Amino acid sequence: MVAVLAAGALYLVLASGDGGAGVPTRGPQAAGVGPQAFGPGRFWYTRTISTERQWLPAGGMTIDRRGYTHRHGPNVQFKLRISDETWVGVDGTIRERMIVAGARFASAADHARWVAYGRRLPNFNDVWLGWIGHDQITVGGDKFPPLPWYQVGEWTGPSGKDIGDGLFRYRQLLSLPTRPAAMRARLRQAEAALARREARTAGANATDIQKGAFADLSEITGLLTSPLPAAERLALFRAAVTIPGASVNARARDSLGRQGVAISASGGVSFQQLIIEPASGALLEDAPKVAVVAQGVVGSPYALPKGVSPVRAPGAPPRPQTPAITPRIGNPTTVFTLRLSADARGQSRQPPRLEGLLIGTPGPQCFATSAPAPIPLVASASVRRASRFTDVYRLSPISVHRRTWCPGRYELTVLPKSADRLPSPSPGAGSSIYFEVRPGAGR
Repeated sequence: MVAVLAAGALYLVLASGDGGAGVPTRGPQAAGVGPQAFGPGRFWYTRTISTERQWLPAGGMTIDRRGYTHRHGPNVQFKLRISDETWVGVDGTIRERMIVAGARFASAADHARWVAYGRRLPNFNDVWLGWIGHDQITVGGDKFPPLPWYQVGEWTGPSGKDIGDGLFRYRQLLSLPTRPAAMRARLRQAEAALARREARTAGANATDIQKGAFADLSEITGLLTSPLPAAERLALFRAAVTIPGASVNARARDSLGRQGVAISASGGVSFQQLIIEPASGALLEDAPKVAVVAQGVVGSPYALPKGVSPVRAPGAPPRPQTPAITPRIGNPTTVFTLRLSADARGQSRQPPRLEGLLIGTPGPQCFATSAPAPIPLVASASVRRASRFTDVYRLSPISVHRRTWCPGRYELTVLPKSADRLPSPSPGAGSSIYFEVRPGAGR
C-alpha cells in the first residue's frame, strides 16, 4: 500500500514496486498542507502514471549511409506504462524523471509477430524513443509555473526573451487572490506583464497573448504543479471551474475511477483537461488519462514522500547531478566556476569529459551562440571527499568564442561527452543551471 499526500488530501492506492497504480481503496480525507510546509530547500513532488501505445517493427530498424531509417518486418504494438515524476522547489529548481515503468504486447497477435523474429522485449527507455526515458534537473529558475520538460532548455533563438523569466516568482504565488474572478484577472495581468518585458528586452512590440478558456486552463494546470499551500490550490480550482467557455463535469471519474470535477477546454488542435477533488483541490488527473498517483512535500529533488516506493526500470537514465555555479551574477569578463558532485568513479581519478549546451537571448544582436552547439567543458580540479567527487569546470567568454559576455541571463546544460551522440537541446539526462551577466557586477 502506498500513502499518497495530494494537495491537502490523503489517498490510499494500490501500487506495484515498478510504480503501477490501481483503483484507490477509499476517497480523500482532510490533511491540509499549510504554508509552513514550504520554504527554502523544500519541494513539491508529483508522480503521474499513464498508458501510451508504441509501434515497433518486428525485424528492427537500420540506418543507411545516407542517414535514412529503414524498418524491417511487420509493425508490432506495445502498451507502455509511463511514469512521470516532478520535483518543484520554491527557488524554481525543477527535476523531471519520465521513464517507461512497464511494457506488454497489445495483443496475442502482436506477441506472435515479435516472437517470430526471435527478438527479446525491447528496452523502451532507449534513446530511439526520444521523448521517453529522461531525467533532468534545472536549478534556480525561480519562474512559475515551471516549464514542461519538453520546453526545458528549449532553444529560443536571438529573440531577446529572458529565458529565466515567467509569470510569477514564488513570493508572488503566495499572494494570489482567492476569489475566482480576481484570480483569473491576476493571471491575465501577469501574462500581459510578461509579454511587455519580453518586448522591452527584444526591442519589439509586445507579443500576442493567448486568450480564451484553453489558455487560462493551461496556466492553472502549470500552477497546480508548483509548491502551493492548500488554500491557493482550492482558489485555482474555483477559478478553473468558472472560466468562461470551459466545460465542467461535476460527476467525472478519472482513469483510476476516482470521482472529481473535470474541467476541459480546447485550443485549436490542442485539448486540456483537469480532474480535481473539489473538497480539497487535490489534483487527480492533469491531462486526459494521466493519473496523479502521488504528491507530497519533500526535502530534496531526489527524495520521495513517506510511504512512496521508487520507480525502477531497466535502461532508466542515471540520476542527474545537481550543479552549482559561482558567481550566480557576473560581469562581462567573469570566469564562472561550475561544480558537479558525483559518486566515486571506482579506480578512475580522471574527471569526466563534459560538454555544455549554452542558451541565452540577451538581445537581438548579441547572444550566446548562433545555435545550440555544444561547447567543451574541461575540468580544472577534482576533489574527493569520502565516496564523493566534486569536479570543477571553468566557463569564460572564450568558451563561446567571444572576448566578453553579452549582458543577459543564460542557461547552461551539462552533458557527458560522447562521440556517437548528437547533442540536443533536450537531452535524455542532464543538469542545467542559470547564471546572469550584468555590466558592472562584482566590481
